[in-house]
Amino acid sequence: MNKITTLALLGVVVATSLFFTVDFRTPPDGDAMFFLPQIVSFARGEGLRNTVYKIPLAYHPSHDGRHIWHGFAYQTVAGLLPWAKNYEGLSRIIAGCNLLTLAFTAAAAWRLLTQSADLSRGAGCLLVLLVCCEVGYLWGLSNQGRPETFSSLLLAVGIFLMPVVSKRRQAFVAGPILALMALTSPAQAIIIAPLAVGLLAINADFWRDGLRTVVLAGVAGLAAAAILFVLYPYSPSEWVQGLQIHAKTLVNRNLTGSYRTWLVMRGCLFMGGLVTVAAAGAFFLIYDMTLDPWRKRVLIIAVILTLVPALYFSVSIVAFYNMSALIPLLVVVVAMAWRRWGEQASLRPRIARYARTCIVLTLSVVALDPVFTVAARIMEPRGMTLAEARAEFSRLQAEHQSIAVTKGLFPLTEDYDNIEVLIHEEYAMGRVASTQADILVVQQVNQPDWSTPPRFSNYKLVENLYVPVDQRTITNCLKRWWQPSGYGFAVYIRI
Repeated sequence: MNKITTLALLGVVVATSLFFTVDFRTPPDGDAMFFLPQIVSFARGEGLRNTVYKIPLAYHPSHDGRHIWHGFAYQTVAGLLPWAKNYEGLSRIIAGCNLLTLAFTAAAAWRLLTQSADLSRGAGCLLVLLVCCEVGYLWGLSNQGRPETFSSLLLAVGIFLMPVVSKRRQAFVAGPILALMALTSPAQAIIIAPLAVGLLAINADFWRDGLRTVVLAGVAGLAAAAILFVLYPYSPSEWVQGLQIHAKTLVNRNLTGSYRTWLVMRGCLFMGGLVTVAAAGAFFLIYDMTLDPWRKRVLIIAVILTLVPALYFSVSIVAFYNMSALIPLLVVVVAMAWRRWGEQASLRPRIARYARTCIVLTLSVVALDPVFTVAARIMEPRGMTLAEARAEFSRLQAEHQSIAVTKGLFPLTEDYDNIEVLIHEEYAMGRVASTQADILVVQQVNQPDWSTPPRFSNYKLVENLYVPVDQRTITNCLKRWWQPSGYGFAVYIRI
């Protein structure tokens, strides 16, 4: 596979990713309503707070939805952009963020794999597979509205820039990026920081220079954090207190069970496959390195200090988010290992060939997730676009005093003065909707018993805007991918 063919295939993968991210072509899922409303609210000058869903995240006595329970860099930076004043513009920001992450990661891997004059066929296939795998993870993060979408971009930028800047300037790249990651989603910064510090230290000419570089990185990071805290509307102590309260809600730890779910399906099909390949490549690279004794010791300590928090955060209920944000690093590690195995092909041809074959086969399985998703989106029935759904919802808002909506429909408006958002348990457990609103709007979801609008004893169906779906597509093993594209919902009136 030559360079032109590889670039063409990469372009197709990236363009497909961008196409299916723009305009929230399917309703955002999971945690989206806990993270995205703050961006729109901040952009509209209403403060960094969740105007959609306030009470369950009320870590402040005012119960005004203020964002003090998680990192805030993503919401603050995105909220400063002029397109973030509505959800249609916000979807384009998220698409652009994903596109940049893919571009920086692909460029860093490309640089590693193109040391020779020509890109070998195997290396070209590897690069396409790696980017395809990353697409799957980024779709999962962005559809969930997670701030780790921004963490992935920061990490990809850092990985791309570090080799091209001088040793004296590396501290001023690594420090601010780690600080922004810490203020976006602290878990990823805790995992990455020891490795970043170790690499900064061993890249210096002498250990004293390495120590000086680490200190400079810390100073630059603190300066970047101070600038961001100027934009943050609440006090740092309030934010730390909110983080502590929220951390107590994430107590589920199960090492073997978590890894099994990764290998089967945890946010992305066979996520454990890429993690395993990258881990094997990393250990091979460390074993194969020829370093001074002090550099070797520093690197080993840095890797251990990276693995401990990585294991801790990877067995929690938010394992997919924590590890997906590190995908750019995993991609580059696999590319480095691939190149190193290629360099040793003449010395250990059988081992190098076996290792490369295992990598390609594993990544091919991981890449099935975005491939199936694209195929499903092309073939599946289509509902309303976001613009059409927003227009329909505006009509309902104009005609009724109070409306309750299920959580995936929150992007249909920015005006929540008379809107109540229901989580799954408030409308799907039993047949009594837990609301007193005049109108209830229920999102179409991909479950066998919800292929038609549900019945409620306290609400009467008046309008069915569900997308027709063949019952077989939501009951077989492919139901994860084959679901209605776009927006479908049912409208009820209170009896």
